[in-house]
Amino acid sequence: MDLRQLCGIMLLWAVANVAAHGQTFNISDYGAVADGATHSTAAIQAALDDCRDKGGGTVLIPKGTYLTGSIQVYSHTRLQLAPGATLLGSKRLEDYDEEHPHLIWGDSIERFRLSGDGVIDGQGKSFFDRSGQSWKAAKGTRPRPWIRITNSKDIKVEDVKLIHSPAHVLVFRKCTNVVVRGVSIRNDVRSPNTDGIDIKGCRQVLISDCFISTGDDAICLKSAQDTIEQVVVSDCILISDDAAIKFGTGSRYPIRNCQFSNINISGTRYGIAFFMTQGGVFEHCQFSNILIETGSRHKTEYPIYMDIDKRSEGQELGTIRDVDFSNIKIITRGNILIGGQAGHPITGIRFDGVTMALTELTDLTAVTKKPRGNKSFPTLPGMADLSAIPAHFTFGHVEAVKLEDIRISHQFGESPYQRHFFHFQEAKAVQLSGLQLPPAMAGRKKVNQQGEVSLTIE
Repeated sequence: MDLRQLCGIMLLWAVANVAAHGQTFNISDYGAVADGATHSTAAIQAALDDCRDKGGGTVLIPKGTYLTGSIQVYSHTRLQLAPGATLLGSKRLEDYDEEHPHLIWGDSIERFRLSGDGVIDGQGKSFFDRSGQSWKAAKGTRPRPWIRITNSKDIKVEDVKLIHSPAHVLVFRKCTNVVVRGVSIRNDVRSPNTDGIDIKGCRQVLISDCFISTGDDAICLKSAQDTIEQVVVSDCILISDDAAIKFGTGSRYPIRNCQFSNINISGTRYGIAFFMTQGGVFEHCQFSNILIETGSRHKTEYPIYMDIDKRSEGQELGTIRDVDFSNIKIITRGNILIGGQAGHPITGIRFDGVTMALTELTDLTAVTKKPRGNKSFPTLPGMADLSAIPAHFTFGHVEAVKLEDIRISHQFGESPYQRHFFHFQEAKAVQLSGLQLPPAMAGRKKVNQQGEVSLTIE
């Protein structure tokens, strides 16, 4: 075979490959019915299988409403929702795969895309007990998580609207090169365990231009199974009844080299929360240009919360270090709490350009225990807990803390509760500069015999 023949064969292969990837597989051609009542799972799966068998392409969900249970997606596939298309998750648990109880799932795939101007509706209310003030769901009674991609690379989710999920919405586990852009996630704020985006043991993740409103964490990073690194989140609106941005509680492996910027947070209990509970490391992270407005149904709220603890007596304590917060605007009735443990301080924390506007003061002295990130975690003896300290900024067991250009104001009249501005306990190498307080809240610096430093409100 001469070079000319070889080049001709390679050209034919390239043309065939392009043609395969350019093919469109319309689910209507496989029997899918756009009435929102006829189960179209088999038809949608047949289109996906055919697309896989022919080398890849686009599986099109045309205009209309298509009822479905679990569907599996593959490599080199774009699942595209046309304008006016709705993929409707079944209300019946038996319509979901027993081994993979998700609406959409893929494992060990590459170059998969979920995109388009359509809607994926999980009909989540069908899986919750809504008789009480708080919605509930029994274990094993709902598809969970809802959309799950594992052990995969080069994954994109773009522009789609994901609404009424019965569980965690988008879950990526042990994936590399993940992009989520222009996605809208909307769940009822009362819906339990409906995290917007969960990143579990992933690397190289970009989330941008997204709107997430949900009853649980909006964006959650968990390293229980593997390291998380190189995560960038920008230009998003996050509304969460729990944590808008959460690290943990799964934290056995490191979470490092993450950047969060240009984010608007509201309606949340925690704006940014670090729950170190499994002996890992959170390090080298930056948060900048973020507006945090707390406002949840919970008694206590924390615009920024960091805590080192452990789930069981035999567990090792973890590490939090080298985290920067810059240009952060806070509107809250809550307080900032940064708490390490004896022998395991939180180190290298920098606040630069933080403004806190207080809408009211809650009675922090009435707090009985700090949040653990999960109601099932027991409170262990001997663990430091400064949650009842009446201060706007509380730091315990910390080293190398730098606070620059910190401003505080209040938006209320008299209050029956008072707080210190800063409270430091077991703190080393603290730098404070550029503190700005209104005259009514000016105070004095105080050092007691236990080494606690606070700025009291007068």
